[in-house]
Amino acid sequence: MRGDALCRIDDLSVCYATGDAPALQNVSLTIRQGQRLAIIGESGSGKSTLGRAIVGLLPGNARVSGDISWSRDSGLFHGRPLPGRDIGTIFQDTGATLNPVLTIGEQVAEGAVRHLGLSWRQARDLARGLLERVRLPHPSHLLATYPHQLSGGQGQRG
Repeated sequence: MRGDALCRIDDLSVCYATGDAPALQNVSLTIRQGQRLAIIGESGSGKSTLGRAIVGLLPGNARVSGDISWSRDSGLFHGRPLPGRDIGTIFQDTGATLNPVLTIGEQVAEGAVRHLGLSWRQARDLARGLLERVRLPHPSHLLATYPHQLSGGQGQRG
């Protein structure tokens, strides 16, 4: 991998069923450290498939060709990033991704408990700090709320 590239995608194609048109076809791009990348397109154009491929969350029926390679020189992680610890995706429909029976605090803290080995109390403090960092109002109150109590924008930031 050349330069300060964090991730390089070369000729990536994804199909979900034999004979179906590809959900992605021949996608190539480079993501550099510190760079922001926006994926824009019409409904059904493959944005979510690309996001899932990048974070390693494609379903078992996905047939993939091409290559996604990660820099080992970044110091961020070793080899492929671990979803939920090193990399994540925020999908537009948070109602389909947030668990409706768990509070926002439980859902934000869960990753810290699972991947960082923090206690629930430490993870809850970290979750409060993360909600402050994304400028959500009243982060202590939001920790005890449920996904249906948030606006769409709040859900995406939470």
